[in-house]
Amino acid sequence: MHLWDVSSRKPISPPIMPVPDVSDADGRVDTVGFSPDGTLIAVATLDYRIRFYEVATGRPAGRPLSIPSDAQMTTFGPDGRTVIVREGAIMSLWDRVTGRRMRTVPAKADLLALGGDLLATYHGGEIRLWQSTSLRPLGGPIRSGKIDMLAVSLDDSTLATAADRSVHYWDVRTHRLTGTTVTGHRDTITSLGFTTDGTRLWTRAGDNARSCRRRRS
Repeated sequence: MHLWDVSSRKPISPPIMPVPDVSDADGRVDTVGFSPDGTLIAVATLDYRIRFYEVATGRPAGRPLSIPSDAQMTTFGPDGRTVIVREGAIMSLWDRVTGRRMRTVPAKADLLALGGDLLATYHGGEIRLWQSTSLRPLGGPIRSGKIDMLAVSLDDSTLATAADRSVHYWDVRTHRLTGTTVTGHRDTITSLGFTTDGTRLWTRAGDNARSCRRRRS
């Protein structure tokens, strides 16, 4: 696995080999996630482990987590110590330092996005909101309809959802749709996210076209 600097388009560190002694499917990378400060990366592989590496050096950082099943999605909590994992039909909260699974909740999720302290999941036409460090549910579902991608602003005030080539904005407090932007992409949006200052939203489509436009509240 290689990490790249987006601006220079050069590798940041030497290649990371999550399971150097395994050559079959168990050594393949399943999902990855960056810590909030960008210094660590979590790498989940099909041998039911999540390993941590320094972004700058590619070196291992601490002990891997041993999880009971395949991790379909992985993201750090806002404190950089907790790790949120989707395992089948549950979400689990782990302490990466102690290796302990602290909490599990039943939650199907096809998409997962973290803001500041807010975690959003999507399944079956509904978005659900959670307090990320406890996995405590926050209110009822937002009925979004089918979406392809999901993002949360760092101030936890706004959700952005992508459906086909359009972006929709939602007020977290009221659960109401506040605006829609037609991006101009010629293909379906495959990724999106808010900039760190929260003023803009970037999108990327299946044809590799990119866009960055001012956020709508």
